[in-house]
Amino acid sequence: MDNRAEFPSFSSVSKLDIQTCPMLTFMPLYPSLEELKLRQTSSKPLEQTMMLMNRVGASTSSSFSAPLSNLKSMHILRILDLESLPVEMMQNLTSLVDLKILPCPRLNEVEQAVKFLPSLQNLTLRSDEELDLLSDDMKWKNLRRTVLGNIPAYR
Repeated sequence: MDNRAEFPSFSSVSKLDIQTCPMLTFMPLYPSLEELKLRQTSSKPLEQTMMLMNRVGASTSSSFSAPLSNLKSMHILRILDLESLPVEMMQNLTSLVDLKILPCPRLNEVEQAVKFLPSLQNLTLRSDEELDLLSDDMKWKNLRRTVLGNIPAYR
């Protein structure tokens, strides 16, 4: 059974900005999406889309692009229920160049997920709490710009 039929797809959308939707439960598929901004929403729709991406990532169908496979920029802002960025979800974001994560109070670790982003060049992390988001030996060959703010645990 093809799970893609259950999700609407908007193939022409390249930029999406969702703000102040804490009850958001579903995010349609956007195979051409290049910029995604999520502010004060639930993390569940993003997680659902990324998990679907994992399931169809190995698809050989040339008529279907995996959701978020063209994503170049992702900004995650004040997602209150976001606890982690699972490697298995992030590793398929092979086109992601810019990642910005601004205070997400439950987020406690990002290093394992972001170090597997091959195209990542710009990383911005900010936290209101003392969190172990980054280790001292965090290094990436392609990273050109890193902005870290209000992260007391970072040395």
